[in-house]
Amino acid sequence: MRTLDLERFREVWSAEDVFPDPDFLLNVLFANPQPLIPLHTHHDFLELTFVYGGHAVHRVEDDAYPIRAGDVFVIQGEKKHGFEELADLYLVNIVVDEKRFLHPFSELRSNPYFQVLFHLEPRFRQKHRFESRLVLTPEELSYAMTLIETLHSELTQRVQGFQAIATGIFLQIVGFCCRCYKKTQPPLTQNLIRIGTVLNYIQSRYYEPIKTEDLVNLSKMSERNLEKVFREATGFAPIQYLLRTRIAAACYLLSTTTDSITDIAFRVGFNDSNYFARQFHRLLGMTPRAYRKSHQKSPILLPYGHGFSESHVPPLP
Repeated sequence: MRTLDLERFREVWSAEDVFPDPDFLLNVLFANPQPLIPLHTHHDFLELTFVYGGHAVHRVEDDAYPIRAGDVFVIQGEKKHGFEELADLYLVNIVVDEKRFLHPFSELRSNPYFQVLFHLEPRFRQKHRFESRLVLTPEELSYAMTLIETLHSELTQRVQGFQAIATGIFLQIVGFCCRCYKKTQPPLTQNLIRIGTVLNYIQSRYYEPIKTEDLVNLSKMSERNLEKVFREATGFAPIQYLLRTRIAAACYLLSTTTDSITDIAFRVGFNDSNYFARQFHRLLGMTPRAYRKSHQKSPILLPYGHGFSESHVPPLP
């Protein structure tokens, strides 16, 4: 089984430390048991962590959270993190480039439990004191480990076609975790699930007329509470997030199509091309025309994971 090479350990990890193949940024790292290593960060990948034996304390900056077998959580890596007070801790990390392996699969990303697992629970970890994490039953953990071992085998043997098979197994693991989240629903995840539902609604229907009232009704929260929790989760109010989503979709179309700027404005949900141009300039510091000239075939991403492909953007009527 592949493990982390402690001889190469550093306080800041990069993709080259965990991915043997720079063209396929998915890997499985077992810790049997987990060694004591210093706090560290990473920026090029995330970790989907499964604890399958023992217990320990998960340290994130100045916060500490007890973990045990069955716990599943995502480590984004921006903050210093590590494990302390190890007691026969056995875990496995699936390390992955989220943009490459998750952004293209809009059906998976439209699952509110995906949003909770990969984005919302990590952001609310300190506030919720890790109580909104996913906890698998022994039967669920056994099934997940079977999938993980199969994924590890594919990545180790590297038989022709392994990339497609490994990608499929990884997506199956993620989908299974989302199903388990839906079944358990720890009390503190209720608001996270509601925010995840709103996020998915915006991301999948941003080109439609959407009002704050629509999002309030969808979330089953008060307008004040929705804005508070949504801002905590994303850094933006819901309508600000909607605007940024539309602009991100416009960036994709400007860099990958020859559609007119007016057509693109209407296609992503604006009903006034002048207003679109003003908002575009306010957020990106350039006009749509200037953006198109400087970003052909290479759209930039706005904060909080706006990644677009052709499947995300509806065709012109």
